[in-house]
Amino acid sequence: MRRFVSNHKEVSANKLPAPVRSFLDSAIARLSAELMDTAPYLGTQVRLWMRNLSPSGNAADYFDQPRIFPTLLLPWWMTRANKASPDLDFHRDLVYSSINGYYFIRLVDNLMDGHSSGDLKLLPAAAFFHTEFTRVYQQYFSPDHPFWLLFRKAWMRANEATARGAYTTEFGPDEFSVITVAKIAAADIPLAAAAYHMERPDLLPLWLEFCERLARWFQMMDDLFDWRRDLRAGHGSYLLSEARRRKESQESLEEWMLREGVDWGMDQLQSGLRELGAQVRALHSDDAERFLLERGQRLELDRAELSAGLNALLQAARILNLCS
Repeated sequence: MRRFVSNHKEVSANKLPAPVRSFLDSAIARLSAELMDTAPYLGTQVRLWMRNLSPSGNAADYFDQPRIFPTLLLPWWMTRANKASPDLDFHRDLVYSSINGYYFIRLVDNLMDGHSSGDLKLLPAAAFFHTEFTRVYQQYFSPDHPFWLLFRKAWMRANEATARGAYTTEFGPDEFSVITVAKIAAADIPLAAAAYHMERPDLLPLWLEFCERLARWFQMMDDLFDWRRDLRAGHGSYLLSEARRRKESQESLEEWMLREGVDWGMDQLQSGLRELGAQVRALHSDDAERFLLERGQRLELDRAELSAGLNALLQAARILNLCS
């Protein structure tokens, strides 16, 4: 699952609020210290990998980009929407757990997709990430706590989706939900932890449904902004599968994307935002509503970026046709 950085600075969607950003910075420092203490040779390699993932070279900045799924924000939003005074130590631990869980899935996903053969040498780090991801929750929930039922279901759903995705090239609506969207199912875990920590498991159904719909939206955005890379690499996606279903018989995938596909994808994103906007009101979360508003504003900027890229491709195609 790829992530993107925008050059735009006018809209702050996904810019982490100061408390969550401080949790993130301390989590990266804690993760690095734990790695170097327990596995210094591996830790040196893993810290380099973490820095290389980030466009700035600062590992924490990777999680503070406008187009990354807001796993770190969802529990914070839920707590604030419940008018509870946040337990800062608990939320700091949640962020630490979540980034370890993300790195675990990202490393495995990269290996399954064949993105980088160099990542294979980092495979032993999966043991560290998984241990640190789960160790946090063991401090807060006893083995027989109902939290662990949701944990097991969500964690296995995310990893099952990663496995299935490596063997799937054609995606219909069912595959999009069961494979692509399900890769983000682990985001349910910190949400559940926050609800149980507040002793408000009754909040979970609405928040988990919102999380699922938001995951669909972000995955569609990934498909749209990464369609050329996916096509060149031979990776399947829902958008490219739709392109094959919708294009004319003599038309290439690139031609359909230039003619109709990008507009179709943007329409899907705009429609999805409207549906999320209707759903979010039931959460009574000003933070989540503000996020969707800012995400909608940024979508207009994203459309302009995509249009500029398409115009460049069309001009290049015209030049090639004139020269041929």
